[in-house]
Amino acid sequence: ATKRSLCEIAYFSPRWQSFFTAPANSRFWGDVHAPLREHLVANRGAAIDEVTLFPGIMLLTCALLGVFFSIWVIWARIALLVAIFVSAVLAQGPWSAGGRYSYLVLYNHFTGWDAIRTPGQLVLWIILALAVLAAGVVSRVGKSLGKKVWRKPSAEVLVMPALLVGLEG
Repeated sequence: ATKRSLCEIAYFSPRWQSFFTAPANSRFWGDVHAPLREHLVANRGAAIDEVTLFPGIMLLTCALLGVFFSIWVIWARIALLVAIFVSAVLAQGPWSAGGRYSYLVLYNHFTGWDAIRTPGQLVLWIILALAVLAAGVVSRVGKSLGKKVWRKPSAEVLVMPALLVGLEG
């Protein structure tokens, strides 16, 4: 594996605003987030794709609802929130609190972390945890509807959030 310099990693590392900024090719948010992207790439040039990590408003909304209204037990929801926070800190590379006690510890002491050019790729774990939180609220709604209607909820009700997330993304 190729060892990346800290300057290269910092260049391709997102900031916290990146998690709320959509890429230009986003159907719904591309034009709306253009000013935000300009701010993020002031000194980056071509690295825009690595610093636009917006998961979508539907997924964020469903995940936020899943924190409070879910089939998951409270400790599982807290664990998912911790996973999101830790992944977000690591995904920012050296930009998160200087990286001194986060990314740089991994970079300096653990095999393979010095080969990652784009720490923002760790957004995969954030999206996965958000999806699990969202699944908790969708399951809770489906379970509640099943009790009130005296039958199992229709597939459309349970599939609708996934379709909206897919349409937005």
